[in-house]
Amino acid sequence: MWTEGGQVAHLAFAAVRKGGGEDSSRFQSRPIILTDPVNGKTFVQETNPLLTGYMGLQPGQKSAQDQLNEEIAQRQATEKATSDAAAAKAAQDKIDAENAFIGRRDTAANNARTNATQFLTSRGLRPDQFTDLINNAITTSTGGIADLDPNPSAAFDPNLGQTILNDITNTGRTNLTASLNNLFSPTFSADRITSASTDPIVNDILNEQFNPVSSSLQFARDRGQLSPGGFAAATDLLGTKRKGAEATVRGLANSQLTTDRKSIDDLITGGRNTISALTPDQFGSFDPTSIRRQADDTITRELGSLGGDIRNQVGQTKFVDLNDLLTAGGQASGPTQTPATPGGPTGAFGGDPSDPTAALAEQAKRNAANRGLGSQGAF
Repeated sequence: MWTEGGQVAHLAFAAVRKGGGEDSSRFQSRPIILTDPVNGKTFVQETNPLLTGYMGLQPGQKSAQDQLNEEIAQRQATEKATSDAAAAKAAQDKIDAENAFIGRRDTAANNARTNATQFLTSRGLRPDQFTDLINNAITTSTGGIADLDPNPSAAFDPNLGQTILNDITNTGRTNLTASLNNLFSPTFSADRITSASTDPIVNDILNEQFNPVSSSLQFARDRGQLSPGGFAAATDLLGTKRKGAEATVRGLANSQLTTDRKSIDDLITGGRNTISALTPDQFGSFDPTSIRRQADDTITRELGSLGGDIRNQVGQTKFVDLNDLLTAGGQASGPTQTPATPGGPTGAFGGDPSDPTAALAEQAKRNAANRGLGSQGAF
């Protein structure tokens, strides 16, 4: 029981205690105890009306359940406020970190671009010519940077300017070399200065020495100085010597072809070597067709001098001697056929100086003796 002032009515309790025969435990506390399972806070509510008054709880007192509910609600509100604050801070921290990363990344990209531009400028080049290449390289490197990378500058080539210059140089040289190669097949010199181009020259050189001798043998046969068997033997020897001479002259002609072709090949190789040393600022001034024009001019010049060059290599070489053939023919004719002795007082073989055989023999000797270096005339 309570007084009007909210105090325990001790007199009433005393009156009750004076009654006889009542349960002495009726004044024991019978509390309700509730605990917040999260933080372990407890809340007690006395349920013995003898201790709380017949009217129940003391004025203004809350039940244990209400106290617990209020504590839980307050705790949850505090937790939510704390969580919201943490979430807001985390969101702001993320924004700040992202902004800081973007700043680092953009600074690194700008530095890479500036370094590349300065490098190209230092090489005497106009960086605006390579703006797209620089931007593409920067974009590619930027795309490979992980979000929030603490060191984005590591993604950019520290030698970007040199890399771009190397790429430009290699691409330019490759393109110019391809243009040059399109003008020259691998067998260009051999296709233009062919082996067949020496055939008329070789034949002329051989004919100049062998045709007069062949005619002399025919005259000797017709004049009876060679029997048919002797003529055949001399003619066979003439053919053998001509084959040997042809092999020699063709060998010399092929050697000259090799020399002439090499001059063309060296010109083409020189063009490729020139391209391999070009710098980007020189690409526009190099014209591959100029090498083709030089090659065409050189081919015309080499073909024009080919005959004289081959004759110079042959020089004073004498491939056949009529006296050797007549001697061989005389031996084949037998003891009754005596060849005239060259150098006789009346002609090449003795006898009548008007003998056409002797005249032809003498002419063959003169032709062989009078061949000049580089001459296009007859031997």
